[in-house]
Amino acid sequence: GRLIRMLLEHSPPPQEMVLMVQREVAERITAQAQDMNLLALSCQLFGKPEIVLDVSRRSFAPAPKVDSAVIAIRGISGKRFRAAGLTPQEFFEIARAAFQSKRKTIANSLGKNLAIEKNTLFELLESSGINPHTRPEALSPEQWIILAKMIVRRNLLI
Repeated sequence: GRLIRMLLEHSPPPQEMVLMVQREVAERITAQAQDMNLLALSCQLFGKPEIVLDVSRRSFAPAPKVDSAVIAIRGISGKRFRAAGLTPQEFFEIARAAFQSKRKTIANSLGKNLAIEKNTLFELLESSGINPHTRPEALSPEQWIILAKMIVRRNLLI
C-alpha cells in the first residue's frame, strides 16, 4: 500500500500503473463506499482502478496460499485535489485521522484525531451532507473531497 501511494503521489505521477497484487488487496483497492479503506480512497482519487486479470495461485511454483490479480490504475493525476483547492498532503492528513480509529464514526475519529470541537464537527459534517454517525469506510471519494475541502477552508487542521 505504501509503495502504491508513493507512486501515486510522485511528481510527476505515472499516467497508468499495472500491478499484480494479492486478490484480496485488488478487491479492496476497487471497493465502493461501505467497504472503502485508505488505500482504496487513494487509488480512486488519483485515478481509476480496475481488476483486469485474475491469476490463480497454481500459476506459480511453488504455489502461494492466495490467488492474485492484476490491477490497472489509469488516468492518474492530482486534478481532483487541485479542483477542490486541496493538496494531497492536506487531504490525507484528514483521511488518515478518520481511518486511524477503527470502528469509530467519522465524527468520533476526526474529533479525537484532529482535535476538532464536537459541535463544529457535527455542523461541518451535516452541512457536507454526511451523517456524523457514518463510518469512514462508508463515504464515497466525492464525499471525502467535500469534507476535506470544508475542513481546510475553516482552518481546522492542526
